[in-house]
Amino acid sequence: MFQLGNEYSMKAFLALLSASWKYSANRRGELLLYIVLFIGANVVLLLEPIVIGRLLNTIQQITTIPDPIYTLSVLFGFMMAIQIAFWAFHGPARVMENNVAFFAKVNFADTLFRIITSLPIQWHKDHHSGKTMNRVRKSTNAIYDFISNGFQLIEMVMRLVGSVIAIFIIFPMAGVLAVCISGLALIVVFLFDRVLLPQYEEINEREHHTASALHDYLTNIFTVISLRLEELTRTEVWQRMTVYFPLYLKNNQINELKWFIATIIISLMTVVSLGWYALSTLDAGGLLFAGTVYMLYEYLQKIGTSFYTFAWKYSLTVQQYADLRAVQEILDAAPAEKSTARLPQNWKSIQIQH
Repeated sequence: MFQLGNEYSMKAFLALLSASWKYSANRRGELLLYIVLFIGANVVLLLEPIVIGRLLNTIQQITTIPDPIYTLSVLFGFMMAIQIAFWAFHGPARVMENNVAFFAKVNFADTLFRIITSLPIQWHKDHHSGKTMNRVRKSTNAIYDFISNGFQLIEMVMRLVGSVIAIFIIFPMAGVLAVCISGLALIVVFLFDRVLLPQYEEINEREHHTASALHDYLTNIFTVISLRLEELTRTEVWQRMTVYFPLYLKNNQINELKWFIATIIISLMTVVSLGWYALSTLDAGGLLFAGTVYMLYEYLQKIGTSFYTFAWKYSLTVQQYADLRAVQEILDAAPAEKSTARLPQNWKSIQIQH
């Protein structure tokens, strides 16, 4: 049985990745294929700043180019070809990705249902069915969302690696600066999320508590109405839903502070890198080409976008990990062996003693 670790940080991602691989067992070939297609799509898209940069440089030097119409036509053709090639890879990959996510969710839900129905009556007495239902719903949705949006992780890695390589080619010092500042921003995100994860888990527990009340009252709705308990039950549900609002508010404030600091750091990287490139080029007596500045800016933006995607996906993964951990007690309670005892084929009567 798949086990969820007690630690978090990057283990949140590894736990979800492991669960995704386990429960997409009958679709792993499809999973590997769409990963390759996503990589191809992002390699193609990384060429776009180069083509547009060359286009701008061509326009800037239009009077010195022998056949400017032909050169511009070729570059415009490349711009269109990039989009067509991107979707030729990306479109089919997204369809396959969603298919894998669907069946992984189904397999995980089936596994949890099998475990729950094999547990003894006493376990069910000790664990409210409303809470159990909420835990299953959150955990299966976590796996589905993680897999169905996996293309964003591949896009993030490809943009980051490809953009860093391109910047090192254009202006090596900007590449060094981008790597250092991005590393600093990642450290900030990790430190904030170490505080946020326990809060996500506590919020989840409060939601399970609310779900248990909703389950009780809705499954006994005739009793509630007959005894005129509408306002009493509504008041209790309201209290359960709002009692953890201070924690929810604190969690949101910390999360927004994290994003503010990260945005300032990444903006600083872009401004310093572009300023450094412009000043060093002019000091050396060189000419600033608009296309080259654009390429540098676009790849810096891609690094910034990759960081935002990483910070967002990492925070989301931490929440999904908390949702996945919600069913740990169900996984832990799974019987080591399923009983194979059966009644004799030709049985006539059963005698119960004691």
